[in-house]
Amino acid sequence: MADEDRIEELVHQVKPAFKEHYVKLLGSVEAYERFIRAALRWPRKSIRVNTLKISVQTLRERLEAKGWRLEPVPWCPEGFFIQHPTGRRDIGNLEEHALGYVYVQEASSMAPPVVLNPQPGELVWDATAAPGSKTTQMAAMMRNEGVILANELDASRIASLKANLERMGVWNVIITQSDARRFTLEGFDAILLDAPCSGTGTLSKSLKPLEWWSERGLLRLSRIQYSLLTHAYSLLKPGGRLVYSTCSLEPLENEAVLTDFFARHPEAETLPISLPGGSPAFTVLEGSVFDERVRHAVRFWPHETGTDGFFIILIRKPA
Repeated sequence: MADEDRIEELVHQVKPAFKEHYVKLLGSVEAYERFIRAALRWPRKSIRVNTLKISVQTLRERLEAKGWRLEPVPWCPEGFFIQHPTGRRDIGNLEEHALGYVYVQEASSMAPPVVLNPQPGELVWDATAAPGSKTTQMAAMMRNEGVILANELDASRIASLKANLERMGVWNVIITQSDARRFTLEGFDAILLDAPCSGTGTLSKSLKPLEWWSERGLLRLSRIQYSLLTHAYSLLKPGGRLVYSTCSLEPLENEAVLTDFFARHPEAETLPISLPGGSPAFTVLEGSVFDERVRHAVRFWPHETGTDGFFIILIRKPA
């Protein structure tokens, strides 16, 4: 089945309540139609160059010599959308992949580490690390200097995390297995909390969010996200920074969680971030007024960025 036919078939299977909700979020039926089709379309393949092993320019020359076409990801200097004129998509079979020169990574997921901007020598916590796309990205940004504690609750996913760290030549990472809400080490310079979520921004990968989507389910997730965020913030050293991100487009999992968090931590600061193609967060929605600090957050809508959806905010603990 052609991709367009597949999308049309799926569009008609969307729950009326889901459609009504997103029409309100986006402001019109027309915007919803553009969103849902973009969200269901298989995203462009993208890679991130691993600068621990090879330079961006050298890698680009290698792949272009083999006929691959690379287009820069606007928010990540090491990221590229990649395609081949023959329609090949088997990037995982490339020699460059096996050697750890590239990581096949969805373009929008490259943004949270870019926003966090970990520096060489810092102590960093990746609260939900597997399979390691953002962990290896941060290690490259830090030039393998400093320490990243890569935490993962699910033991079955640690093997893939380990394999990716080894393939990418990362050696400044310590792997831990723990519920992030019970992690006890403090004093982090930077924390990446890519929280578990409904996944409404990644419908291209899985249709499960459409199947179980409900306000009750979103509220259950939001309670987990709130507890993760409040605990992660407590582990920051004064002056430390934290990125809260989700691959959900739902205000209940993003603006509402943050508003509850800021009510408990009025001293917390948010810092402006700039991501090309990103849209501002909601400050008012259907009678709900969110904390004014959420105005610095950025949301990626699939129909605006041509990627999976994402929500990202940068929080700072005052010195």
